[in-house]
Amino acid sequence: MRYLPLTQKQEDRILKLCQVESFDQLVQSIPESIRVDGLLRLPEALSEMELCQHFDNYANMNSDAKSYLGQGAYDHTWPAVLDYLISRGEFLTAYTPYQAELSQGTLQSIFEFQSMIAEMTGMEISNASLYDGSTAALEAILMAARLQRKEQGTIIVSEGVYEDTLSLLKTYLDPLNIKIEIWKSDATGQAQASSAPKVADAFGVLLQSPNKWGVVEDWAQLQSAAASLNVKSIAHVPEMHSLTEFSAPGDFGVDIVSGEGQGYGLPLGYGGPYLGLLCCKKQDVRQIPGRLVGQTEDATGQRAFCVTLSTREQHIRREKATSNICSNQNLMALRAAIYLSLMGPKGLETVSKMNRSRLFTLQSLLSDTLKTDAVTISTAPCFNELSLHFKSEKTCESLLRNLESKNILAGHINKAPVESGFQSSLTIAVTEKSCPNSLKVLADAICGELK
Repeated sequence: MRYLPLTQKQEDRILKLCQVESFDQLVQSIPESIRVDGLLRLPEALSEMELCQHFDNYANMNSDAKSYLGQGAYDHTWPAVLDYLISRGEFLTAYTPYQAELSQGTLQSIFEFQSMIAEMTGMEISNASLYDGSTAALEAILMAARLQRKEQGTIIVSEGVYEDTLSLLKTYLDPLNIKIEIWKSDATGQAQASSAPKVADAFGVLLQSPNKWGVVEDWAQLQSAAASLNVKSIAHVPEMHSLTEFSAPGDFGVDIVSGEGQGYGLPLGYGGPYLGLLCCKKQDVRQIPGRLVGQTEDATGQRAFCVTLSTREQHIRREKATSNICSNQNLMALRAAIYLSLMGPKGLETVSKMNRSRLFTLQSLLSDTLKTDAVTISTAPCFNELSLHFKSEKTCESLLRNLESKNILAGHINKAPVESGFQSSLTIAVTEKSCPNSLKVLADAICGELK
């Protein structure tokens, strides 16, 4: 949308409504110490055509770098018809239906989305989506606290949780006096139930899989740890394609599943929009945040859909609300639902197998040529991401900088598992779009720098 400034007539009307005669009068309440004195030091205004060209010039400065960054943002492919369908006007212009039952198409799309996500996670209930994976993990923790009737306490979080997710959890939970206790991984990067912290006031345990090193965790370890502490278990899945290749958390009796749905047909962007997922057992449904759409029959016996549960503050008394979620990311949820419908079980299986195949290709290429004791290649079961563990943090950082100068964004630096004896990890993300030739270029570049 183009910027359309106010006319003088509109400005005069606003000032009159504010009961002031000038803009200077309007800002008198702002302390002089923080007001700008004089004009801003800006260049002269450009015409629209000149402005477009100006930003085109900036855009042309972008390098055509090959990215292997990952960490919850994965470059997948999808059928071309998905872009066509989601671009239809009735989808793009539809907003949250305040007379929900009149919007049967919207409700049906949400219901189908919920059904597919519940099936993928092996859970009984899925809500109608959240903002993104990190905030979904937060909502799962707050839900666990409500289920355990604890306003304060400790949540046990696995060491393999993404750093940005952990940062978000700390930001939100600290004012609520909810402490975070880290569950350390073993040397391979996997969490073992026997090493879970024994915390008296714990109300839940959260385990992420695949974790920040790309390692696939064992949901049985999560359940065992939660059972030993008599707390709620939370499985966090930042890459839903992994559930096609590995067991669903619901198959192990997990209480709550949170996750990120970006891999289901959502393009990479500068931070979103993404798609948070949250699932639970039927017995706990009244504590799930957001919205839940159900299927019923109308007065004539026809299939119909309705909002079965809506626990956000706009719909019930604020003190009874489970969260302040005011958007269900419906367009993103619809895109994911269309993607899942188009792909079907066989299509999803093909994508997940291609992802693992590309990962094995990179692992093999590096194993054949990487000959140094200062670096080791992760041998734990992985999905989408493979980690190189470094004895020296400086070596890892230097490698990343040197490859970046060659237009290769080789991955993301994490702290290595505490028990591994290494300092840093370079976590490299590959998907079905990472062709064998580009992986060979990457492996050669890494090995060349580490000689």
